Amino acid sequence: MLEGSLKYGYEFMEKVPCVKRGGFQVTLDEIARTNPKAKQAKPEQFFDNSLIQELVDEGFFAKLWGRNP
Repeated sequence: MLEGSLKYGYEFMEKVPCVKRGGFQVTLDEIARTNPKAKQAKPEQFFDNSLIQELVDEGFFAKLWGRNP
C-alpha cells in the first residue's frame, strides 16, 4: 500500500520547489478587496527563488530525481 501511494504521489510532486508568481498574485488580489495597498504590491516582493535556481544550475534536482525535472 505504501509503495502504491509513493508511486501515485511521485507523479504529482513538484520536482523543483519554486514559488509560483501566480499563487502570490491570487493572494494579493484577495487581500486587495479589503486593503487597497495590496493592489500596488508585486508578487516578487514576497519570495526569492534564487537559492532554488542555484540548485537547478548545479544539477542538484537532476541528480535527485535521476533526470532533468
